[in-house]
Amino acid sequence: MLSVMIFCHDKREGDLIGKICNQCVALIDKEFLRNFIISDEEYHQVNIEGIQPPDLLVVEITGIEDLCRAKRIRGIFPRGRLLVVSTNQISAESYLIPEVSPDMLLLKPYVYAKACRIIYRSLTWCCKDKCRKKKQEDILKIRTGGEIYCFHYEEIQYLEARDKKIILHVNKYEISFYSSLQKLEKSLPDYFIRCHRSYIVNFMFIQNLQYKLHKLNTAQIITLSFAGVIFVGGLILWLPLCTAPGQTTSFSDAMFTATTCVCVTGLVTVVTATHWSLIGKLVILLLIQIGGIGLIALASVIFIYLNKKISMKNRRMIQESYNLEQMSGLVKVVRKVVLCVFAAEGIGAISYGIYFIPRVGLVKGAGQAVFTAVSAFCNAGIDLLGDNSLADYVTNPLLNFTTISLIIASGLGFTVWWDLGKRFKLIFQKKLSFGRFYRTLHLQSKIVLVTTGILLVGGTFLIFLFEYDNPASIGKLTLGQKLMASLFQAVTTRTAGFFTVDQAAFTNGTAMLCLFLMLIGGSPMGTAGGIKTTTLAVLVLSIITNLRGKKDVEVCGRKIRSSYVRSALVVAGMAVSVLFVSLLAFFAVMPDAPFIDVLYELTSAVGTVGLSRGLTSVLNTPAKWIVIFTMYIGRIGPLTLGAAVVSRAQKKSEKVHLAEENIMIG
Repeated sequence: MLSVMIFCHDKREGDLIGKICNQCVALIDKEFLRNFIISDEEYHQVNIEGIQPPDLLVVEITGIEDLCRAKRIRGIFPRGRLLVVSTNQISAESYLIPEVSPDMLLLKPYVYAKACRIIYRSLTWCCKDKCRKKKQEDILKIRTGGEIYCFHYEEIQYLEARDKKIILHVNKYEISFYSSLQKLEKSLPDYFIRCHRSYIVNFMFIQNLQYKLHKLNTAQIITLSFAGVIFVGGLILWLPLCTAPGQTTSFSDAMFTATTCVCVTGLVTVVTATHWSLIGKLVILLLIQIGGIGLIALASVIFIYLNKKISMKNRRMIQESYNLEQMSGLVKVVRKVVLCVFAAEGIGAISYGIYFIPRVGLVKGAGQAVFTAVSAFCNAGIDLLGDNSLADYVTNPLLNFTTISLIIASGLGFTVWWDLGKRFKLIFQKKLSFGRFYRTLHLQSKIVLVTTGILLVGGTFLIFLFEYDNPASIGKLTLGQKLMASLFQAVTTRTAGFFTVDQAAFTNGTAMLCLFLMLIGGSPMGTAGGIKTTTLAVLVLSIITNLRGKKDVEVCGRKIRSSYVRSALVVAGMAVSVLFVSLLAFFAVMPDAPFIDVLYELTSAVGTVGLSRGLTSVLNTPAKWIVIFTMYIGRIGPLTLGAAVVSRAQKKSEKVHLAEENIMIG
């Protein structure tokens, strides 16, 4: 963060200089600039001594009084850079004295471009000064042989424990001293990783990462960890203490419920509100939270708050679980994810509580509010309202729009959140105009926002059109209520699972549209499932590119890598393949089930949506296990499962290239 203090005669001129400073800081890639603009009227009213020393002082000198003021300001802030704004009428000898010691000079009248160049140069110097000061602070001091050695953290490659000593490696230089890795680990920055009991490695110097964890790769660990949580959760729900009095829970129902919670799907074979006891409901809530945040991220959070270092293996798992390209800053990413999740759930719980608490009491109302908020944000679709979900509240704007907001927010993905937040912050600081808001967003955010907007607006319009005169769905509602119900249905098919209208009451056109929306799902690095909006966008752009006869897939002035196009094809192909195989298996165990109901059920399971046309409650035991398997694959992702299964094939050499031969397509 940089700070600038501006002393000027005219407030408007001070605002202009402050605006130039904001623009220059944006070019330097600093996130924040703090300006203090003090005019002649404010100079005698402000306690300058109480202000934190700025990085840059801008002082206007047009006379003897201004020179005295500059000397006083320089005496208060001797270490800051000083930019003098003066005119040709004042002799340079008057302010080029040790008592003032200016670093730069801006003569008036000045043109805008010249002022920008001089202020940019001054702020660049300030940035270099801060970096230099920071490097001086980031030093490891060690004492050995009666002498003290200082090393910058960024220069240290790794530390090794050997023969009761610590060996410090800096380039080709080694130095040994007496200490312990445990003691050093607490003082070193976050980018130092304890990868072995005898080694602490500087993450910045890692060029290649090869490891084996019980002969399992990262994809296999993620896959098995989800399976383990589901199995343990199912065993706990199978216990009699999790079941309400007068109810019994079969093993298949317990595993089905655990799977739908961890996979944040929402399909249930029993009524959550009446079948489970208080302990069972708390277990379900915990499983939903684990499924929404992610098991790997949750474990990392526990390590962080226990002041434990995140190991290299765990960092690798975090990277792949969130589909991140880089391993740097993973701890910060996890913290931000958890903060965003709990903040959104807290706001949602307050909104739900406004409705539920006055009607059912404080304890029960608060419980329903928290449970519904967590379920909505995690896209689980499980509630404590009975077997009709939100159908009894189809005309309630508060519950509808609260649920819609939570679903959309979680479906956008955390990276889009942070990108939007950064841009809004710049707008609030007047460093960015609204006209350039969209253009400054990352390509990921642009694709997600545009695709999400098209799906939501198009889905709402088509559902409204198809169901306008359908008395079984929204035909009896008012115009505003019809639009709200259509919007809710378009949003909830983005893997949420709540419903305000009976899914079996929809027309065939709406049912087919919902199948498409459920398969697409939300966006990457969110709580939603499906093949993701970015996958759809890349596939559509790839088709358009080939139809136009172009080679590269381009959008918003950027080229999409061919590897991303191939990944999109694999993800979509695997999802469709899983759906097809599940359909065949389902009809093998329930041949008389209606086709549209089965397709709706399994598409909902693959996309981890949780919407059903009433088939879930009548599933036989083999069909339940088929749906369980489908929900599991839909949650961990077809691509992750494929990577886990074919991991051995990836170890084969890729240096052998076979001869090409043409085939006919189409």
